[in-house]
Amino acid sequence: MAAVIQFLIAREFQLDSRRCARRKVDYHQAIDCDLMARQISDTPAWRGRPPISTARIRAVLRDFKQCGYLKLSHQQRTQRTTGEWIASPKVITLTKTFFLELGGKKLWRKIAREGRARVDRLVTRFQRAGADPVQQLQGYFRLSRILSPRQARERPPDRPVPAR
Repeated sequence: MAAVIQFLIAREFQLDSRRCARRKVDYHQAIDCDLMARQISDTPAWRGRPPISTARIRAVLRDFKQCGYLKLSHQQRTQRTTGEWIASPKVITLTKTFFLELGGKKLWRKIAREGRARVDRLVTRFQRAGADPVQQLQGYFRLSRILSPRQARERPPDRPVPAR
């Protein structure tokens, strides 16, 4: 259990949204259980043990969800023209309850303060670019398109880059 949560906080956790998904240009990149199991099994702390299974990862996430420590987003599915279904990973959000029970109100206040500071930096960046910060932040936090790292690598480019 500890290895999964440590991995999520160390590698995937985003302070501004409390999600374990990284914002890219036009989508969110969320880690899936297969990749999480492979990366945890490859860490030096895990060396010498049998690899962790994806079933164990799913069981840990289910247990933490039942405890109220995390929320999982709705899994988006799309059907290709070949009839094959492609499912995106669920986005994991760590709840306030998790931080309160982990380190009390002091830790929660620190997480909230760091998240607000990150949002303030985003607002400043959007203002410098001449964009409306409210509209940009809504697009930044909305989960419109979720891809796993593998799906992000395999997706076709949206627009060709014009040659100069």
